[in-house]
Amino acid sequence: MVALDSDPVATQQRYDSLAAYMREYVLSPSGFCCDNEDACRGSVGVADAFAAGQLSHVGHHYDLSVGDKPFRIMVLGMDTGRPDGGVTLDQRRQQIYDRIPESFSRRNPHMRGTTLALRALLGREDWDDAAQERVQLADESVHLLDAYAMANSRLCSAFKPGSTKSKGTPTMSANCLRHLRATLDILEPHVVVIQGTGVRTAIQPLVHQSERVGTNLESTELAGALVVVASFAHPSYPGPQFNWSWPSAPYFQSVVLPTLRQGRELTLRQ
Repeated sequence: MVALDSDPVATQQRYDSLAAYMREYVLSPSGFCCDNEDACRGSVGVADAFAAGQLSHVGHHYDLSVGDKPFRIMVLGMDTGRPDGGVTLDQRRQQIYDRIPESFSRRNPHMRGTTLALRALLGREDWDDAAQERVQLADESVHLLDAYAMANSRLCSAFKPGSTKSKGTPTMSANCLRHLRATLDILEPHVVVIQGTGVRTAIQPLVHQSERVGTNLESTELAGALVVVASFAHPSYPGPQFNWSWPSAPYFQSVVLPTLRQGRELTLRQ
């Protein structure tokens, strides 16, 4: 297995830059401050709830390298679908860290799928070996969930009260593109794993060139940088056809895993 390492100093600089942007344009110390709030809230159904300001996760070891190649991984969804608003970068990071001590089976379907995607991208495919959720860097062992970024194309959630069913709108997606663009500019991912069939459509305005290299895989100029993009259904998709929250799931084995293997190879060649 090729040696892995990370640059936590570089990651901290990205984190600080992203935090500064979010404080100015999305979530200040005094509260939600996005100037599109009224338009987004106004686009949501009267029976639906709205949670404003749900920021991204950036692990301490996001700036990974595989051998001598930088290998920054971002998982991109539509929204959290959660009722908690005003979630800062620090709080979102802690939410992800809270999943680390859990066994794989106790994590929710979304986080199980995310864990599988990270393991596949880093070639850790002995699914019965929980120790493979950790990676040995030059100076320390770290968990995979501390070595990637998780962002959403919408930094607010509209949802049916009492559920996590997203009721987000095209207006919300369009208005949030500038924040996603800023996030991509700062974090500069090399590979983006899209979770959710509507996400790729939502981010199309940020795509300037795209070369299809597989059914679910593209080499793309995304927000001005060359990125490998792998697009899938959400891991928690109801029903077996597209669900990939377990390593034995047919969709994971036949679509997600081979696509991510190819995406890893393509990213490390670029």
